[in-house]
Amino acid sequence: MLTALETQVLRSLLARAAEQPATIAPEEAPDLTPGDIAQIRPFADRAYGGMLAVITRAEPYELRGYLLRPHRGGCREA
Repeated sequence: MLTALETQVLRSLLARAAEQPATIAPEEAPDLTPGDIAQIRPFADRAYGGMLAVITRAEPYELRGYLLRPHRGGCREA
């Protein structure tokens, strides 16, 4: 579950991306299907850059999924 701040940042990122032209034409983009894991460009954003996203639904010009973020306190079992 995302915090209120993370949700706000994600919404602002999506709004910013909608205003900017796509850098990759849809026919050049790799086909993503549910279950795929995609990395968000590392320098795209300070909060989300470099995170992995698990794709749950893929449609033309729209992806849905959830973010995988590292545990902030570390993990001994990892």
